[in-house]
Formats: sequence, C-alpha cells, structure tokens
Amino acid sequence: MLVDDHELVRAGIAMMLNALDVVASVFETASGAQSIDLVNQHQIDMVFMDIRLSSGIDGVTAALRLLQLVPEIKIVMLTAMSGDTLPGLLLNAGVKGYLSKSAPADEVARAVDVVSHGGTYLSAQIARQIALSTFSQKVESPFDLLSLRELQVVLLTVQGEKPQRIAELLFLSVKTVSTYKKRATEKLAVDNPVDLVKLAMEHGLIDRI
Repeated sequence: MLVDDHELVRAGIAMMLNALDVVASVFETASGAQSIDLVNQHQIDMVFMDIRLSSGIDGVTAALRLLQLVPEIKIVMLTAMSGDTLPGLLLNAGVKGYLSKSAPADEVARAVDVVSHGGTYLSAQIARQIALSTFSQKVESPFDLLSLRELQVVLLTVQGEKPQRIAELLFLSVKTVSTYKKRATEKLAVDNPVDLVKLAMEHGLIDRI
C-alpha cells in the first residue's frame, strides 16, 4: 500500500512498485485514516507511508496505529527531507525503513527486496543522520526527548485536533491525553499552543504556514 497526499509523487512511486514482479497489487490512498481502513479490509504486507501527511491523521500516527493493528506489517516511511523527524524513535517502534521520495526505481526495488526479506532499509541520508546521532551526545531536536505517545499527542495537537478527538484516534481517555500533552510541553519548554506550533515548524514536524 502507498500512502501519500501528493498525487504526482504517489503516481510516480506507484508506477515503480507496480513494475516489480514481486508486487501483486498496490493500494493507494492520500489519507492516513483510510490507510487504517484498507489494512482492516485487505491483507496488506508492506506500506510506504508519507511521514508528513498534511491533513487528518499524520504519517507517524498512522504508522504506529497500523503496527498496533498488525504487528508484523512492514512499514517504510517516505520522506522529502534528510532531516525529517525522529527516524531512530520510529525504527525502534517497528518501522522497517526510510526512503526518499526522490529515490530512483532501482532504489525502490532494493528497499522492497530488503524489507520483504526481514531487513531494514535506510536511504543514505537517513543512515548518515542516525550514524551521526549515535556518536554524538547532542540532542538534534527537542522532540527527540518525547516518548512515542507524547509525540503522537503533540503531532495531533499542532494539526488542530481537540483532546476529545485525539483520545478517540489513539484509544486513550481525555485525561490521559492531557497528561501526555502536559509532559510533552514541559520537556519542550513551551507553555502555549502558538509556541508549540512554531517549534514544530522549526523542526520540520509540520509545514510552515
């Protein structure tokens, strides 16, 4: 399955995937929420997920939800930026790779082969980013300090979702959502929604307005 809200990007990657003999069919959607519905309705082995879906459920939350539903599903995050958010955190959560949206056909084929055989595939710039962070004590982004749940709550908050809706999306109580949000804002040293959105834009979690 291919999840990307940029139609031209989705069409290009879908063409490369459909050309591979090992790929039986490719479901396509622009929506994180619909990706969850499709996985519930069909037997899907591998997902290429845009990390920066611009509306509704973001790519990070959708990927984590899919892993909750089908722990064995293989997810490769699609990124347009070498500095995109938190590759180490998502890999630890079960994501199987990061691939640049501009990857040529042979790299897409290599990613499919590696991941389908149980490996992890990282585009060169993401591999370099992880290697550098491994040998450095410096925290590249304040969002690296967050737990996965705290990150999910922050991502949905800066996209304008209300606590009740976040609770529904993450299968949590509103009280628990508030607790995660409080912990996250303390770690990020922000005390109002405007500063939280600004910080998220500065570090590439959401597009600049």
